Amino acid sequence: MYPNIKRYGFIYGIVLALILSLAARYIGKLPGLHMLGPLVIAILLGMAWRHWLPLPHSTESGIRFAAQKVLRLGIILMGLRLNWQDLASAGSSVLWLAAACLLFGIFVVYAISRWFGIDHDLAMLVACGTGICGAAAVVAVAPQLDADRAKTGTAVAIVCVMGTLFTMLYALVFPMLPWDASQYGRFAGATLHEVAHVVAATDPLTSAAVNLAIMVKLSRVALLAPVALLLGVMTTRRSKPMQNANTTAGHEAASAAATRSFAAKLLALPIPWFVFGFLAAAAIRSLGWVQASTAASMVDFAYILLGMGMAGLGLNMRVEDIRQHGVKAFAACFIGSLLLAGLAAILII
Repeated sequence: MYPNIKRYGFIYGIVLALILSLAARYIGKLPGLHMLGPLVIAILLGMAWRHWLPLPHSTESGIRFAAQKVLRLGIILMGLRLNWQDLASAGSSVLWLAAACLLFGIFVVYAISRWFGIDHDLAMLVACGTGICGAAAVVAVAPQLDADRAKTGTAVAIVCVMGTLFTMLYALVFPMLPWDASQYGRFAGATLHEVAHVVAATDPLTSAAVNLAIMVKLSRVALLAPVALLLGVMTTRRSKPMQNANTTAGHEAASAAATRSFAAKLLALPIPWFVFGFLAAAAIRSLGWVQASTAASMVDFAYILLGMGMAGLGLNMRVEDIRQHGVKAFAACFIGSLLLAGLAAILII
């Protein structure tokens, strides 16, 4: 009986994410809501459902699947709208912009968080989520920091809410900015938290501007693996047992334990393979192996998958976790995100 409950709960979670995604597509077409886009609306619907309506515990596996696997599949299919010529025209400036914003975002948010009295693990989780790629970065670096589930969940909720907030803010502010579509695309890709947030914020722009924004964002995502690996090395060094350091046997045991810990973290390192899938899809499109009409249909389907992922992120958010653990972290993330936006605005001018 229990396996059936888990299986049906898994299916229910995925179906719920699909329903919210389709509902968001419909609501996004209503007057006055087009500027938000279906992806932002999907995560808001997920948050509202989580807060106001019952959600069986058995559905969490399906919701996580939508927020992780389905979301990444949608990102991969989005590569079909990209042409390699866009990559060549973007040049090395895209990578430099992404790297500068990533480093600035991590260090600034971490410094502000520590200044606010937030512990090391939560501060680093929120910093990486802000500087790299939102919830995906939080989940990736959490095992490297040995962070507990409460801190990980709080950090995920904070960066998801912050990314949604800034996505809506960008949609309202963009018409007032003296920027062209290309500048705004680079700005969004360099500062927003999730890839889906970047897509949502740049959706009203031309395809070229959206593609440029995604490339800037994916340049940040591609740096997730080395950052997570570096954090794993630093954590291993900090956590070496010291109680047996006075004896040779104790020292050897401590070294062996540290080595095993590092090896386990290295094997568990979540490499962002969906980045390579995205680039492979772009290559397929660039080589002409997929017709334009087919690619357009697949991209439209990708938006449904992205909407499911965003709905899953919203359904995973716990307002009570933010209230209990992350008020200061939320403030640090907000201030850091504003400063990151300021830096990116200077760099793209």
